[in-house]
Amino acid sequence: RLQAVRKDLAKLGGRGPSGPADKTDRPLPLADLAGIVIDDEQAQANGAWKHSTHFTRFCGDGYRHDENMDKGAKTLTFTPRLPRSGRYEVRLAYQDAENRAKEVPVHIFHALGDVTVKVDQTQRPDIDGRFVSLGTYGFEQDGTAYVIVSNEGTTGYVTADVVQFLPADAAVDAVADAGRTAAPREEAGRLEAEIAGLETRIKELAAVAEARPTAMAVREEDEIGDAQIRIRGDVHRKGATVPRGFPAVLAREPRPLPADASGRRELAAWIVSPDNPLTARVMANRIWTWLTGRGIVMSVDNFGTTGEPPTQPELLEHLAARLERGGWDVREAIREIVRSRTWQLAAGVDPRDPDGRLLGRAHRRRLDAEELRDTMLFVSGGLDTAVGGPNIAGARSAAPDAGDASATEFKYVFSDTRRSLYTPAFRNNRLELFATFDFGDVNASQGQRPTTTVSTQALYLLNHPFVLEQSRLAARRFLASFPAAADAGTGAAAGADDAADERRLDEAFLAALGRPPHPAERRACLDVLASAGADPEPRAEAWSIVFQSLFGSVDFRYLD
Repeated sequence: RLQAVRKDLAKLGGRGPSGPADKTDRPLPLADLAGIVIDDEQAQANGAWKHSTHFTRFCGDGYRHDENMDKGAKTLTFTPRLPRSGRYEVRLAYQDAENRAKEVPVHIFHALGDVTVKVDQTQRPDIDGRFVSLGTYGFEQDGTAYVIVSNEGTTGYVTADVVQFLPADAAVDAVADAGRTAAPREEAGRLEAEIAGLETRIKELAAVAEARPTAMAVREEDEIGDAQIRIRGDVHRKGATVPRGFPAVLAREPRPLPADASGRRELAAWIVSPDNPLTARVMANRIWTWLTGRGIVMSVDNFGTTGEPPTQPELLEHLAARLERGGWDVREAIREIVRSRTWQLAAGVDPRDPDGRLLGRAHRRRLDAEELRDTMLFVSGGLDTAVGGPNIAGARSAAPDAGDASATEFKYVFSDTRRSLYTPAFRNNRLELFATFDFGDVNASQGQRPTTTVSTQALYLLNHPFVLEQSRLAARRFLASFPAAADAGTGAAAGADDAADERRLDEAFLAALGRPPHPAERRACLDVLASAGADPEPRAEAWSIVFQSLFGSVDFRYLD
């Protein structure tokens, strides 16, 4: 509806998606265009593109076309210099004619990935007869941002003139009022009133669209078809067309796909069908690995011939069968494993089984990055356990020029205290704790993360502001939660402070390490607390040191 209203506004000559309509066929100076404008002369050309001024409804000094030759070998890359990060509407200007290509692929590379828009250049552009909108996307000021016009797979001439980036909040100011024909006074009054109404309607619809929750999802192409091999992974170098189907080495018999379906639904059904013995075993092995620290098949991401065989094949078969019979209920699978005697064993060393393959003991493992962060927040009392909702602060509410760094990936400020499940896992900007403690690769499927022991991990727990802040918050929390009689103003003996500290220590060790302090640990901590005296500030600082010592200890990082 929003696009329909904008088109109606453009037909009236109002300040539509690209500003006042320019209905003449004369050239338009680049200076009359708002936003960030990249002319075809500034684009990087791959292949021979011909400059032309045959059709006069161009911007700048002319436009280019591919001469209807060398299909698949020619591209024009338009790279903007954006003044700030934010959302921009991207538009393409081209010269329409009957001999133009009907499906010109235009690739837009933005902050969250890339998208391809097909443009029918036999049709006149619907924005002022010059531009067509390619959509609105988020871009980073210093990130990847460019538009590629290609002649790949086209029949007919491909033209390109200007690519325009308009800030989404100022899209109505795109083109100056050049060349607009004056209407009679009474007609002008009627048109102005109608334009004002349409502009108000645009604002209302835009507000509704902004408030509506959005999510990235997969959808089918408009035309279903087989794909061509990309030679050496280059999207612009295509090889032979490969029919859609299931891997012959995995399927027991040929499984033809419907001509009108991409195959996604059929692939999903095959993945979890009884005819595919692999999925349930891989899933069961991953669940076992998450809980015990080591897989029944130790090469968790490799069930092939180069991977390791299962150490207990019967156990793997049992878990896989239970998973399938239980409707792929992961929670129920976890319940079954954690109720077993094997999972409840303590870590230790067995000379008869040094690698722990026989499951006679537990494997000592380090907590994952998310578990470390959540535990520190839990001990400090700051963990937000809310379920669901958006996880990127300011991504939708901040204006592009408001200076809210949380709205962009590269300058994102990780300030939330929600469970780490909701912490954004950007490709290029990782939470420092995650980067230090072996967070998973967000670009690949990873059944088991690598575990490293490096000096930066100890330095992080000793010096990082996040750890220091959680230590201070935990100190204030425990001092307030377990007050001594003297602290409460009852005039009790000084020994009450010592008794309260003993209790606080027990609770602090239980919260952070899951056990009470050993005698030597208790003495060391009490010595630190005694040296602080009775003043509130030094005592709070001493308790902060105790908590930081707990967070930095080996027992905090490892699970026996």
